[in-house]
Amino acid sequence: MSLWISIGFLVLAYLMGSVSSAVWLGKLMKGVDVREMGSGNAGFTNTLRNLGPWVGIPVLIIDTLKGYLAVQLVFLIPGIENGSEVQHF
Repeated sequence: MSLWISIGFLVLAYLMGSVSSAVWLGKLMKGVDVREMGSGNAGFTNTLRNLGPWVGIPVLIIDTLKGYLAVQLVFLIPGIENGSEVQHF
C-alpha cells in the first residue's frame, strides 16, 4: 500500500510544480500573459521586471511555498520520518 501512496504523492508534487503562478497571477491581476513579455520566461524575475512588485512578490512567495510543500509531502508517506533514511522498494 505504501507504494501506491508514494506514487500518489509523487503525482501530486508534479501537479503542484506544473501550475505556473506567474502566468495565472499575470492574467488575473494584469490581464496579460507574462510569457509574451521580456525574456518570455514565466518566472519571478521576468514577472517582477514586467508586471511590477505587486505581481512579482506573490509569484515568489507562491513558488517558494510550492517547492516547500512538495518536499514536505515525502514525510506524509507512511514509514518515513524526518531524518530517517529512505527505504528502497
